[in-house]
Amino acid sequence: MSYLEIAEGLADFWWPLLKEQPWDEWTRTLEEIHGQLEADSASRRDYHALSRLLIAALIDRAGAPHVESLSQARIYGQSGSPRHREMLLGTPYLSTLYPEGRRKAMPRDRNVINQQPGAEERRRSPRHRIHAHGTVRAGEVDIPCRFEDISRLGARIRMDDAEQTKRPLAANATVQIRLRGRAPRQARVAYAGPQGCGLEFIGPPGEP
Repeated sequence: MSYLEIAEGLADFWWPLLKEQPWDEWTRTLEEIHGQLEADSASRRDYHALSRLLIAALIDRAGAPHVESLSQARIYGQSGSPRHREMLLGTPYLSTLYPEGRRKAMPRDRNVINQQPGAEERRRSPRHRIHAHGTVRAGEVDIPCRFEDISRLGARIRMDDAEQTKRPLAANATVQIRLRGRAPRQARVAYAGPQGCGLEFIGPPGEP
């Protein structure tokens, strides 16, 4: 599956949540999505490629409206689409994002959201590292697993079952997770491989 296909699938998944949010709220939600995506990506190269394409796909789903706020400008600056970045030209936000002398370096591979003061800490803070055992239910089968971290938007798990590790859960499959002390939650498999799975919760974000 290509980067573009993966990014489009992720955009389809997250769009129902983002479409009701103002651009200021997009910024916060995207930081958390980026944190989940970074943890689930096999390499930094994969992460950066998927991140830029995902932002471009989400902006297109919003109709790519004219830039009317600094929060919106930051998001457009992160897009992998040159058309979105060019929409910053002529706006009052360009000089804020790219001071004089740096405008020739308009973002190509840069993550503008993460350049905000403290954004790295905010993006990572919702992710809680845990070492707890639970189960993931796929169809009618309960698979023992170990939770490595959890956030408002998803979790990362490793399979306890050696046979299941050889046959990881299918990407995009809908599963239910059960962790002691927490209510069961529906999730989608965002990433599946021999080292574990990244899960994205279905429905509004909840408490980690």
